[in-house]
Amino acid sequence: NPAMWRQEVLDLVAARSAPGARVATFTVAGAVRRGLASAGFAVDKRPGFGRKRERLEARLPGDAPPGGPTPTVAILGGGVAGGSLARAFAALGLQATVFDPRGPGGGASGNPAALVTPRLDAGLGPAARLYAQAFARAVDLYTAEGADVVLSRGALLLEQDDRDAARFGKIVGSDLYEAGALVLEADAGVMLGEAARGGVRFRDGLVIEPRALLDRWAPTIRPDAVVAVRRDGDGWALLDADGRLIASVDVVCLAAGHRTGRLSDRVVLQPVRGQVSIMSGPSIPLAVSWGGYAVPTRNGLLYGATFDRDREDEGVDPVDHERNRDLLAKGLPELAARLPTTTVEGRAGVRATTPDHLPVAGPPPGAPP
Repeated sequence: NPAMWRQEVLDLVAARSAPGARVATFTVAGAVRRGLASAGFAVDKRPGFGRKRERLEARLPGDAPPGGPTPTVAILGGGVAGGSLARAFAALGLQATVFDPRGPGGGASGNPAALVTPRLDAGLGPAARLYAQAFARAVDLYTAEGADVVLSRGALLLEQDDRDAARFGKIVGSDLYEAGALVLEADAGVMLGEAARGGVRFRDGLVIEPRALLDRWAPTIRPDAVVAVRRDGDGWALLDADGRLIASVDVVCLAAGHRTGRLSDRVVLQPVRGQVSIMSGPSIPLAVSWGGYAVPTRNGLLYGATFDRDREDEGVDPVDHERNRDLLAKGLPELAARLPTTTVEGRAGVRATTPDHLPVAGPPPGAPP
């Protein structure tokens, strides 16, 4: 793309860069080196990455401007979303404070195992690309934490009807995912050891242990119950149920699952209760989903889950274990028939869903900057 290396473009890059700014590019073409130098950058070749032998680094002379005061950050919610934010702020050099009265994974992130696969969107548009890129990033981050966090690798999504085969084929044949990351499996039953329809295999699908992840990304969580957030000058005041001040911070991130809507009336979320069933002993060779899902845990199997809109109760219901077994029988009937009917444990949590079923990120609509 030679047009992006025109001298007027490089001059504009320099004009909009602060003293001490650094530029990196994979290209080492002479025209680019000369163009950056003409724009005022000091240019050097550096070792490349992978198959790329060399790359360029360029630096604008001068000292970088001094930074301002370090902002204070509060994250409300001690689940995977809150822990991910804490990790991201730490990577930027900021120590965020996480608040959650129920501790790490006290809400929907508290299951002993969690399946990590992308939502497949045959529209292949922006939403589909977001899911694919978010999945790739999540896999990189979780895998870097090692075996203490990652319980297994590889996952299988089974077809539920004849339309799924065409839909899966369209997605696998697209450029959304790295080559080989998604593979069509015409006979998924061979992988599972029982009769099953075809499906798509996620090479990088993961099962992780959320609590182990949170112990690394959010090792300290304040148990204060923040029930209100109010603008306070240029910052934010965190208040308890009696209106008393808990903390004053510069930045607040709301990551409290379905309870986020109670902290901001600009966020619309629907609670959806889900219960999983957990057994010690029996397991499966890899994670499977089909409308329900079953995943290996450290010492057994987790499967489910129920899906009950507008319910926030979290007590374990024996009836839901039967519902989960029926759901398991639709995807893995032989496994369901083998499982004992006793010694089943469970856990219920509440998901947060949006009206359009798309992710929510960024400032609440109409919120002050």
